[in-house]
Amino acid sequence: MKTLLFALLTIFSLHTYSQEYIPDEIIVDGITYEYRYHHMEYYFKYHTARRPVVPQDSTVVGRNYVATFRIDKDRMMLHDLRIKTHAAANDYTLSVLPKIINNENEKFLNWINGLFYVGIGEKLEQSVNEWDIEYTDYLVFEVKKGIVVRKDYFNNYQMKAFKDYQYERFHRTADYQKLFQRLKKQTHMSDWQIESHILKNIIYYSKKNMLK
Repeated sequence: MKTLLFALLTIFSLHTYSQEYIPDEIIVDGITYEYRYHHMEYYFKYHTARRPVVPQDSTVVGRNYVATFRIDKDRMMLHDLRIKTHAAANDYTLSVLPKIINNENEKFLNWINGLFYVGIGEKLEQSVNEWDIEYTDYLVFEVKKGIVVRKDYFNNYQMKAFKDYQYERFHRTADYQKLFQRLKKQTHMSDWQIESHILKNIIYYSKKNMLK
């Protein structure tokens, strides 16, 4: 949780930094999409010796690899992990997956839990940065112990309504109050900024689909 929390806060402030952010990827029904949840950072937190490149900073912006995930028969799998061919390059084409995981069973990421989304439609022109991108269509999926237990497909309008729905219900919970107080202690954001940040990332923070 803390790793993803720090990742979200880091990317939330990306417009103040010049370092380029490169998203991970996810394969859904044979199509590869950009993916902005960096599950392998959690993995490398507990398997530090397997990290392919030690980043100069400790954020997802400087992780120096691109992980590709795959939803395979409703299971979250690690499909590949690539690094740059050399330091000056910006092409993540060198696969190092066999050096990190050579056991097929470990490619099933049974430690992933939560609610996530991926943009499966076209990017909209009003998108302002690499984290806050809007799409014409989305897939929202809930994961329990690496198993995708629910999928919902939304257009852009439905996605906004869904986020509002999630926020209204999450706002009433004790988990919301705990998250709010934690952000208040760990960041310099005002109360309004914290509320805005939680709303913007409500799909991740709410952890489960609250639609009936």
